[in-house]
Formats: sequence, structure tokens, C-alpha cells
Amino acid sequence: MKLLSLVPLVVLLLQAGVNPLQQQKPAGSIEGTVTRSGSNQPIPNARVSVTRRTAPPAGPGGAPPTAGRGAGPALPPIVPVMTDDNGKYVVSGLEDGAFNVTVLANGFVGMTYGQKTPGGPSSPVNVNDGRLTRDINVALMPAANISGRVRDTADQPLINVPVQLLRYSYSYQGQRSYQSVGTVMTDDHGEYRMYWVSPGRYYLLAGKSSTGANPLADLYLSDLAGGGANGNEVPSVLGYAFYPGVQEIANARTIDLQPGADLQSVDLVLATKPRTFKVRGKIVDSRTGQPPPRASVVVATQTPGLNPDTDQFFGPDSPSPNYNGKTGTFEIRDLLPGTYSLVASVMDTPVPGRPGPVGRSSGMISVAIGSADLDNVAISVIPAVTIPGRLRIDGQLPAQMSLDRLRVQLVPAGASAGSQASLPDLLSNVLYQNSQASVASDGTFRLANIVQGEYRIEFSGFPVNISAQGGTQYYGSMQTANAYLKEARFDGIDVMNAPLRFSGSVNNGLELVLAFGSGRVEGTVTDNRSQPVAGGRIVAVPDRNRFRTDLYRSVSIEQNGHFVFTSLAPGDYKIFAWESVEDNSWFDPDLLARAEGRAHSVHISESTTQNVSVQIIPAEVQR
Repeated sequence: MKLLSLVPLVVLLLQAGVNPLQQQKPAGSIEGTVTRSGSNQPIPNARVSVTRRTAPPAGPGGAPPTAGRGAGPALPPIVPVMTDDNGKYVVSGLEDGAFNVTVLANGFVGMTYGQKTPGGPSSPVNVNDGRLTRDINVALMPAANISGRVRDTADQPLINVPVQLLRYSYSYQGQRSYQSVGTVMTDDHGEYRMYWVSPGRYYLLAGKSSTGANPLADLYLSDLAGGGANGNEVPSVLGYAFYPGVQEIANARTIDLQPGADLQSVDLVLATKPRTFKVRGKIVDSRTGQPPPRASVVVATQTPGLNPDTDQFFGPDSPSPNYNGKTGTFEIRDLLPGTYSLVASVMDTPVPGRPGPVGRSSGMISVAIGSADLDNVAISVIPAVTIPGRLRIDGQLPAQMSLDRLRVQLVPAGASAGSQASLPDLLSNVLYQNSQASVASDGTFRLANIVQGEYRIEFSGFPVNISAQGGTQYYGSMQTANAYLKEARFDGIDVMNAPLRFSGSVNNGLELVLAFGSGRVEGTVTDNRSQPVAGGRIVAVPDRNRFRTDLYRSVSIEQNGHFVFTSLAPGDYKIFAWESVEDNSWFDPDLLARAEGRAHSVHISESTTQNVSVQIIPAEVQR
């Protein structure tokens, strides 16, 4: 009777598409141990997070496992687990697929399985057929600590002074800036302490950089710092200093924090009323020889990344309080010794009924403040102009490809790039936001409102017409379109092998030649025993013209040591293979100089393929 009573239930299950005799596929697991690097000491209470690296395999009929009728529910998050007293962990209930395993623990640097140094490439952890994946062990590097005291010249503690650790990094366009990795305030003893810092090379900055160009902004920002518990504090008038007590970061001493280090007594002395200086001068409109009635004058330290956006209070389109439109003179006070970019910007008066953007004139010079005021500084503001150009194709344009909406861009480069990159974000965006243009179907383009400076040429947005879809699909880069810049001339002068130097005047404009059929390099990365290396980063760097950051290429080294660069413009290159390297740090000339002897040289010809073997640069010898 009991058996007969189960028959209707079985029928219902079969009608619903469920086989009661089919066993559910077992879930997989990942198991491992977390230890202190350089030893077998287990780390208890470390948090282990597992995240999906790839989508799970498709279900029956090619449908995603979560897909039912309509949109299926999203896969549930994988709950992190903690290691036990022996540093062991197990993460269960995993579907088949590839995963990342990331571990965090107090006092250590977080690492993902497969990384050999923080920030380096990680390795996937594969779960197959619902099995247990064993020995996914992660070794954590001990973090470092740094502490010290900030005092004035009378050896009195300085309170509520910001202390920062800085390290420099590079953007994808090769521009260098300094990033704060942590900031603390000194206490009532003038002491500071930063703990659990990732090991590395840093600069220490106490106080805050101020250009003196915006005293109201400085006052506002100092008020935000707050006071003591009951506000019983007299704010100090502070300058700033890099360790061991210098104003220029070029003269600062780097601090190398080793794993597990507890660096103490890193002290600094700041003058509460440092001697400051003035810059005085005149602004002249190059078109009239007369001072403009309204102008904005901004000062920026030539240390990219350290400039506060104080022009948010007095924007580049607003008259500065330190400029006198009647006399055309300006005066900027309270400047500490150092090197600065001095920028003047003038907006033309809008003309009713005239379409297009309002014209702008600008001028930028570099000034060095030493031990005296600077007088009679002259800034000539030159109107931004339109640079006409024409792009032609060398050979045959690939099938289905159109030049429509291909974009040409001028990117700051060369000797002036440091000054241009040091500008506050708001001013930089205003000056360089119009440095790109779309190419028409006949190859012509017009770069509008270009200010004087040094530039290099970049392309983006390669389109392919897909008539069947009635739309446009984009390659997105010269690399994926197998294209390269073959010739570039500005007013008849070669600007491929040197920056485009634009002084404010243009005659013939830009003449560009685009070619298709760039070269290809592939090969294997090996260690010092000639065995293939699993993981890492390999980078192709132009042997000459290293300001051409558009020529740099980087790819990950595959698990079998294989790599391929699918698109390299013809020319000479150095191939660097790093076991671990931070993104974009290959633009650092110091890093390249240290690794130059380990690079592999190649010459690339059009539409050719080379096979090479490159030896890895171990992480421990990179610095």
C-alpha cells in the first residue's frame, strides 16, 4: 500500500521534468592552509574569500545553470570562512568552475592564491566534477609599521598635523603622479603611527602642500581638520616637509618598509611660521599687447598628485583675487621654496549668436622659488587654436572598416608633460578636454581649442560597419584593429620620433598616415633552468622614443609560459618579462634601467611573426 501511494508523486515529478532516481551532482570544495611567508607558522582567524573567476559551465541544452523560465536567480554569494587554530580552511558547496581565493589577516598583507608579491598576477583554482581541490595554500607577508614625532624648531610637539605615506604610480598614458596610501594626524604629543602598511618604497610627507594661490581655500581646509576634544586648540600655521626635512620631493629620502618591520623615530621638524615668498608679474594678451581685463592665475607645485584642487573655489573661468585687471599685474603670496607651474587663463567675451565654444587664451611658465621674491614675471597668454588635419591610409582599408568616427587625440608628452600633468584636475580638464576630434569619411579632422604645449598622437574608437545589424561595432584600439601610425608630420616636421611642439601657431596642420599589418611576437617565458614560467607579466617597450607610450604593449604570461603580442608597430623593441610588476610601472625609466640587461631585443617588420624565448625577471631582483 505504501508503494502504491508513492506512484502519484513519481508521476508528478516526471511531469515536472525531475527524475527522482537521478542523483544531484555533488558540490565541490577548496581546502588549504594559510601560513606566514618564510615559515610554516599557521595564521589562525584569517578570512578566506572565494569568488568566481569565470561563469559556471552551461546546463543541459546550453542554458546557464540558473536559467529556468525567464531570467533565473543569480548565483548566491560564497560565504567567506575563517581559518582554524592550525591555519586550515575549507570552502564547500562550490559548483564546477574557476575561482579566486583571497586571504586577509590582521597584521598581514592580503594575498590572492598564486601571487608571489602583492599586486602580482594570481592563479585560478579549478573545481571539477564536484571533487575536493586540495593544498590551495597561501603564504601571507607580514605588514610593516612606521611611527615618529613631528615637532617645531623649539622642539615642541605639533598637534593635528597630517602625516602621509606617498608612493608614485603611472597612468595608462604613462603620466606619473604621487598617491597617498595612508594619512594619520599627530596626537597631543606630536606623535604619529601608521600600522599594517604593505611593504614597499615610500616618501613621508608631514603638513600639507599649499600653493598660496588661494588663501581662502587653505583657511577652509584647515578648519576641516578639527581641533581637540573640546576645540581647545590654536591651529598652527604650518608648512610642509618631506622626510628628512626638505621641501622638494626630488631631495627627499625614500623609506623602504620591509616585511614585518616596525620602523620607529622617523621624526620631522616643521617651522610653524616658515619664511614664504611672493611672485609678482604681468599678464599680456599676445593678440593686443595689452593686459586682459579678467584673468585667472593659478599656481601648481610640479609634483604631480600633490596639488589640492583649490581652483574649485576660484575656477579657471573666474577672475582671481590676486589679479588686477586695470594694471594687468598679479601677486601670489605665501609660496614656500620649490618649483611651480604658473598658469594664466583668459576667457573671451561670448558673442551673442556665434555658435561653438567660447575661445580661450592661456599661458604656462615654470618658476623656481629660492630664497627671495620673484618680480617682473611676464606671462603671455596665447589663444587656443584649431589644428586642421588629414588622415590617409597606406594601402587598402580592411573590408567592412570605415574611418567614420575614428578619433585622433593629442596627449601631453615630452619635457612639458611633467608640468602639464601636475596641474589640478579641474584646470587640466579645462585646458586639455578638447584635445581630440572625430575623423570624417574623407579623412579630415579638426582639433579645436588646442593650447600651447608638447604632445603625442593617439587613436581610439576604430569602427567597423556591420550593415546586417544596422549599426556599428567598435574595435576600440589600434592594437585590436592591427593598425599603426606610419607617418606623422606637423607643419612639415616629423612628430613621430619627437613630441609635437605647439607654440600657438599653425600653418599646414597635421598630416597622418595610418597603415595596417603590424607585426606579431610570440614565444615562451622561462626561468633560469629553462623551464616554462606559469604566470607573470610580459611587456614590449619601444627601444627608442619611449615617450610614445601608445607603442607599449603588455600581456599576461599564460600557465604554460606562452605569450603573444598580436599587434606591434614596425620598429625595435625590448621585451621584459616580470614575475611580478605593478600595472603601468613599466613606464618608470628607473625600473626599465634596472631591468635593461635582462630584456630581449627584437626588430619588428610589417606583417611578420617572430618566435622568441624570454627569461623571467624574479620579483626579488626587481628593486
